Amino acid sequence: MLFDIIRILIGFVLSIIIALTAHRLKSLNRSGAFGAILVGTIIFGLGGITFAVPLLFFFISGSTLSMLQNSSKRRSQKYTIRLGPRTFAQVFANGGPAAVFAIAYAIKGNPIWFVGYLACLCEAAADTWATEIGMLSKSSPVSIVSFKPMPTGQSGAISLMGTVASLAATLFTMASARIAVNFTDSIPHWPISIWFAAAYAGFVGSILDSVLGAVFQGLYRCRNCGKITEDKSHCSQKAARIKGIGLINNDAVNFISSLLSGVLALWIVAT
Repeated sequence: MLFDIIRILIGFVLSIIIALTAHRLKSLNRSGAFGAILVGTIIFGLGGITFAVPLLFFFISGSTLSMLQNSSKRRSQKYTIRLGPRTFAQVFANGGPAAVFAIAYAIKGNPIWFVGYLACLCEAAADTWATEIGMLSKSSPVSIVSFKPMPTGQSGAISLMGTVASLAATLFTMASARIAVNFTDSIPHWPISIWFAAAYAGFVGSILDSVLGAVFQGLYRCRNCGKITEDKSHCSQKAARIKGIGLINNDAVNFISSLLSGVLALWIVAT
């Protein structure tokens, strides 16, 4: 087992500093800050700098992109509840699967778990970049299932801008981890194919995220104003479900997609 109490304490302190800073910048609400401290302590404390660098890249890049606004992105607010400070559920949905692989690495001591961990972060970054940048596009997105036009911001909608951003996110996240390896000996200097396997799995996971969002995620219509939303309530009352499964929301889709990305990456490098 690779448990270092001092490193865990350092990870805890660093996570508090980062979470409080993000809270002051309105990137996280109070519950989101608590989630960031929990996930950050696990990952920083168990994985060290190699695990911390891609997580920080994902978090900082995602928070920065969320601040970008235009008329197209503001219009998407009527369909989604994902804008604004991140909540505990959103933090856990994006960072929870990565934390699972960090724990597995600490227990088993096998660096191959880092590949699954990195794939989880690549998927989370891909989904975040695709959402934040894709919603800036002035052209209408299409359904990943039917390829029919869809409202900007609705789950399952894809655009060229968002897809390119998704691919870029996986490559940059992978590159940040590859650079971090130069400063530690905990993770081997694998062939580039191993690193690209993590990025590839993350990109595939982001595509799966869109498919799950289009097919299974709950979609609702407000009983009062008639607007379509991913929120179960609107105008201070319960909305009517018109599509998908009520128990599956965007956070569930993100968690499943990220976790499966990690599993896919491990399967790729094992075969």
